[in-house]
Amino acid sequence: ALNFISRLPEGAIEFRYTMHEVIEECQHSLMFQEFINRSKTKAAKIPPWMRVGADQIAKLGFWFPELFFIFVLGGEEPIDYNQRQVLQSNHELHPLVKRIMQIHTTEEARHISFAKSFVAQRVPQLSHTKRHILRSAVPAILGIIAAIMLKPSKTVIRDFAIPDAVIKDTYHDNPEYRRQIQNAFAETTQLCRSVGLIDHRNEFIWRKHGLV
Repeated sequence: ALNFISRLPEGAIEFRYTMHEVIEECQHSLMFQEFINRSKTKAAKIPPWMRVGADQIAKLGFWFPELFFIFVLGGEEPIDYNQRQVLQSNHELHPLVKRIMQIHTTEEARHISFAKSFVAQRVPQLSHTKRHILRSAVPAILGIIAAIMLKPSKTVIRDFAIPDAVIKDTYHDNPEYRRQIQNAFAETTQLCRSVGLIDHRNEFIWRKHGLV
């Protein structure tokens, strides 16, 4: 990110966003790690394929920033939606967990807002080829990320001995889970429709991934 900042022209709107992103994401990592340390929770390691994928996604900021910010929305919105739902519910939360969620949702709001503004401004100016790539790739990207973010990982399933039937009933054959995906990505879906990334030719792909 800092290397990206060093190449920006004077007055680039990405500068302020990227600096906030670096600062706040580092603070989030410290905050989450401190909670893990104090709660003595065993955190699962990020799988190698995800590390490699994250490195490649970061490089999109140089040559295809519009696609990069789609990944940003995919990674931010499902968790942000879930945390806001929890905070607005009557579920009793540990004060520390509640405060972490409050901080996280407040600061992520800036990241999400910038990503949406960037996509709204830049996508209509793209070449036909890049818009075609986005129309084809975005629903698959959001669908895959939704599964990663909203479904329990293999580690969680193993450690808590969750039966396959429970996973199937909860996430594969459950209309409520599909509604959860649609609600989590409702604003991103509306944005994509407004900039022409959803039309009658590709809406079936969005439906296939449970996004509409």
